[in-house]
Amino acid sequence: MQRYAAFDKREQVLKGIEAALGSTNKHTKLACTSVLLNMAIVLYESSQPPKALDEASALRVTQLALGFLDKASEEEDARHRAMLAIGSILPRDKGAIVAECKAANFLGKVSSLEEKLGAAASAELRSFIGG
Repeated sequence: MQRYAAFDKREQVLKGIEAALGSTNKHTKLACTSVLLNMAIVLYESSQPPKALDEASALRVTQLALGFLDKASEEEDARHRAMLAIGSILPRDKGAIVAECKAANFLGKVSSLEEKLGAAASAELRSFIGG
């Protein structure tokens, strides 16, 4: 699958996404958050127990997704995908992702997108963070 091909080149891809973080183009934001979501899904799928989560990549994807949540305030679809990317990683986390999310006020961001995410998904995200 294509998402696995991109995942093999994740360092290069994530550098490109980081460079695009400040873009004002809604299509760029949507494309970048789509890639982050796909990478998060690959991280989730490739860390089925007993395999360990690639914590460095998971943290990097989370940091970039949190950055998009801060900078893409008017782009609801991009924010939604960034939120889903983080939510895909959280079930495998052993603490570093939760700490990053708490530091970035992730729970406040969940509240702002609750209508788009749905009550059940929002509650699940809160449960992962402990809120």
